[in-house]
Amino acid sequence: FEIEGTIDNASHTLIDLNVKGKNLDIVRSLALLPKRYSNSLEAYKSEGEITFSSNIKGQVSNNRTPKIRADFAIKNGTIVEKTKKIELRNLNLDGLYTGNNNLELTNVSFQFDGGLVQGDYKMQGTKHPLVEVNLVGEFDLEITKNFIGLDTLSVIQGNMKIDANYKGMVDDISNLKLSDLKRAKTSGAVNLKNVNFKVKGSDKHYKNINADLALHGNDVLINELSGSIGNSDFSLTGIFSNMMAFLLIDGQKLTVEAEFNSSKLDFNELLSSNVDESDTAYSVVLPENINLNLKANVGEVLFRRVSATDISGIMKFSNSKLKISPLQFNSMDGEYQAKCIFYPVNGGNYRAVIEANITQVDIKNLFYDFEDFGQEELTSKHLKGNADVTVNFKTEFNSNLTVNPKKIYTNIDITISDGELIQFKPLYSVSDYIKSNKLLNIFIKSADFKNELEHIKFNTLRNQILIKNEVITIPKMEINSSAMNMVVEGTHTFNNEINYKMNFYLSELLTRNGERENSQGRTQVYLTMTGTTENPIVEYEKNTISETAKDEV
Repeated sequence: FEIEGTIDNASHTLIDLNVKGKNLDIVRSLALLPKRYSNSLEAYKSEGEITFSSNIKGQVSNNRTPKIRADFAIKNGTIVEKTKKIELRNLNLDGLYTGNNNLELTNVSFQFDGGLVQGDYKMQGTKHPLVEVNLVGEFDLEITKNFIGLDTLSVIQGNMKIDANYKGMVDDISNLKLSDLKRAKTSGAVNLKNVNFKVKGSDKHYKNINADLALHGNDVLINELSGSIGNSDFSLTGIFSNMMAFLLIDGQKLTVEAEFNSSKLDFNELLSSNVDESDTAYSVVLPENINLNLKANVGEVLFRRVSATDISGIMKFSNSKLKISPLQFNSMDGEYQAKCIFYPVNGGNYRAVIEANITQVDIKNLFYDFEDFGQEELTSKHLKGNADVTVNFKTEFNSNLTVNPKKIYTNIDITISDGELIQFKPLYSVSDYIKSNKLLNIFIKSADFKNELEHIKFNTLRNQILIKNEVITIPKMEINSSAMNMVVEGTHTFNNEINYKMNFYLSELLTRNGERENSQGRTQVYLTMTGTTENPIVEYEKNTISETAKDEV
């Protein structure tokens, strides 16, 4: 440094000094700043031309500080981070420091591998400094990855442009608070073009991300946000409220109000976790720090065997509770109207509450797509027909989408038209019983009857089915079918333990010369079927027979 001036120590210490820098090193010069700014500079080395000229004038005492004015500039500078070898080139700036923590950096520009940055920086005041930043930049994200510290990404490609302005008072620039952001003014735009990236530890590939974002205070306006994740695609418009605080301050919540569109969402892929290719596992986490109000329109959704089309609905998520209502879609040749609620419960599990009205669904496809509802006795292979269904469904599942059968509660109102029951083995037990019963076997050809039971057709079947405590309860219902007309009721557990009651008129089964006899007789046969579906036990229902014996006589 070259110093000239006066120091007057007669009555008070007065100084008037001019200081000029000569052959200054950028990093070492910046290290003269207070430690809260200079500590982080130890990892850097520099080259380039720096000029420095200052004036220090005024009284020096325990409670007086002289006025300081310093002009400085950097021309064609280079700063290198020693560990990662990140290099800033062609660094240029003009600076002015006027004391009391007043600092201005103007005409700032520099280049680095993959990017060009220009801007200005101003800070005024000591206790609550006013900070103003203008930033214009363009980046190749693949080359910039190491520079901006994207260590959580294994791959990133694409381009980003930013033109932003921030102005606000900050209590501590190294420790931003929500109050700082609320009283700040932020504006500008961020654009992403053809961005592709993968997160470390994930097999999901985010492709063709394009965005046109506008900064407005603490919020971000989404003029356009689109891209794809594997086989799924999306586009989004709306507003991300409190976005800046969410990104910069721990514990802040983000509120999203937007319209979401997609031609296809493949949840088999979106929800899958990294497992062996021979297996499929899912992972669901409802974030606690995001609120969502989303209007969605999706062309197709795939999940396990389910394929739904023309999906529309409103999704709201807050306080870890997800509500989708109304929800409309087409699936399995039927139309669905539903509302769904999902929320966390004790033990890290989730509860689902679903109400749905289903019109003219293909019941064979319904059972197939829902994997026969977890049972193996009455499956899609056994059913045909169209159904109108009203469902109230509750259950609990874990983050891997494994359902707890003890927590299943379902109330179903169902009407099946033009139905068929094909090769349903429990009904064979009725034929076997008739064959073993000497009296009934006189009147009924058990072999013919068994053939009829293999493929039963019926016009309309209506009933209400209750599933609770791992038990399926079927109230009394009348089945008018091609094999016989009968009344059936009973229970069927998830362990395939059965307890059915059925009755039919003997005249339904009387045969003569291979033809069913249209007898006017009203003798009824009452049977029970207990045991298991593998080993059913068919018997006369003696109590019921006794109750009706007098009327029969």
